[in-house]
Amino acid sequence: MTLCSICKKEQPDDHFYKEKNRNGMWLIRKKARCKTCLKKRITQWQKDNRNRVNKNARKNTKKLRNNPTWVINRKCHIYGLDRKIFYAMYNSQSGKCAICYRKISIINSHFDHSHKIKPFKLRGLLCRLCNVGLGHFKDNTVYLKSAIQYIKNRRMI
Repeated sequence: MTLCSICKKEQPDDHFYKEKNRNGMWLIRKKARCKTCLKKRITQWQKDNRNRVNKNARKNTKKLRNNPTWVINRKCHIYGLDRKIFYAMYNSQSGKCAICYRKISIINSHFDHSHKIKPFKLRGLLCRLCNVGLGHFKDNTVYLKSAIQYIKNRRMI
């Protein structure tokens, strides 16, 4: 049993985090504050320092956006997909967009998915331009056919 320095309650040892030294090594002793008090303090600090928290989050996200592992994990997490399936999809398309067949990197690939079916059903990987184009046509085949006819039949002035 350990006494919390904030709430002054004696609590079991598993209600306290272990401490690390400067080298990142775990120490035998526990922190003086219980997990509940520490979480309250951290939450309050984050509220009081919102600009600093947001600045750090933006800085860290910028760094991570260039890390392929982080990008893949994030995309797979959003769509509830296993990384092996993502790689299989990427390799089955030979690293190319499913519509225009331009080479796409793993970082710049976009999941094409149905917006009408929840949970999302994936169709393939697209480049940014094709993904945005489909989005503007709202995945509507009538609109897409109409656009094709427009391009074919329109004369240049």
